[in-house]
Amino acid sequence: MDDDFPSEMTLVLKTPLQPLGGQGDVVTELHLREPTCGELEAASKVVGGVSADIALIATVSGHPVGLIRNMGAYDYARCSNFLGGFAQRGLAIGSSSAPT
Repeated sequence: MDDDFPSEMTLVLKTPLQPLGGQGDVVTELHLREPTCGELEAASKVVGGVSADIALIATVSGHPVGLIRNMGAYDYARCSNFLGGFAQRGLAIGSSSAPT
């Protein structure tokens, strides 16, 4: 993997997330980390691209899916770009000119 690509990221949300059911604290940032292969596999089984992304963001951030569904599109795109970077780099590594 690219050494310059971080394995974790703290994303300050443009629009804070209100707690589900009014219980708990307002979420102002998400701590994202590199997903495991199992987490990628589980998210890929969720029907729909956005739904799979939401499931993966929830898993790696430790927040409920319902809360992540309330995230603004701008923040969603930033999370998706970070998490998608792992798959893109994995494809680039897998397509190297190594002998098969």
